[in-house]
Amino acid sequence: MTIELITRLILLYNYQDGLHLLNIVLLTFIWLSTLIFQVPTHLKLMQEESEELITKVIRTNWVRTLSWTVRALLLSYFLWTYLQF
Repeated sequence: MTIELITRLILLYNYQDGLHLLNIVLLTFIWLSTLIFQVPTHLKLMQEESEELITKVIRTNWVRTLSWTVRALLLSYFLWTYLQF
């Protein structure tokens, strides 16, 4: 995760445009969502199994899934454009 952040910041420094900024914003959003929602809910699930907590994990994970999907599309686009000769 640290290497991903460092490479994202290097790319953002070298390519200061909206798509690279969106990529770093999505990465930050994913990390914050994990820290704020996923980790505490998983810790609670380890202590007590609850259908409500499982539903919460599933609901909050969709936000991360969509963010990762958009990032994957962005990274594919970056790779495609950088490898063009």
